[in-house]
Amino acid sequence: MVRVHSGLPFSEPPRIFLEFEKIRKNTRQHNGFMHIQQVIIAVSICFAVTFAIVSQRVPGTGRRMVLLLAASGLFAVVGYEWYMSAVWEKTVSAPIRLDVLVIDFPIMGISIVAGTLAWLWKNVEP
Repeated sequence: MVRVHSGLPFSEPPRIFLEFEKIRKNTRQHNGFMHIQQVIIAVSICFAVTFAIVSQRVPGTGRRMVLLLAASGLFAVVGYEWYMSAVWEKTVSAPIRLDVLVIDFPIMGISIVAGTLAWLWKNVEP
């Protein structure tokens, strides 16, 4: 049996698009918004890079160390969250991520507050 092509351009999608559609239907549905893990990673990277850059320009060893510690904590959150969402979640059938509330948010909050205060804190001349 010979399939007759209608002659119109793009009347039938190429086979590769059909394969992509099949893969997309087999994955989790996405509503267009970022997952909380992606938000955590994006926010942590933005603050960590900012604190790392600012730490090279602020005067005072104490402020610099606090900024570097805050950046290190945020980079640790990025690594942990990437591992949990990219590797661990694939191995379980129904991942319930309570560690986001217990580990990620407290470390992010402390690091962001400490880094922001160290960045904005002005040295007082005696």
